[in-house]
Amino acid sequence: MDFGYYLPCYWPDTTIPMQHAYREAVEQAKVAEELGFVSFTIPEH
Repeated sequence: MDFGYYLPCYWPDTTIPMQHAYREAVEQAKVAEELGFVSFTIPEH
């Protein structure tokens, strides 16, 4: 069985630059891959 990692795209603190938020998402994706997750999803509207 394969598992994916889902990261909600809601950042409640609007004072944080989007570059920081995306950098954090990339870091989470890297860790998820290291842990064996087969996909990483960020919803976009």
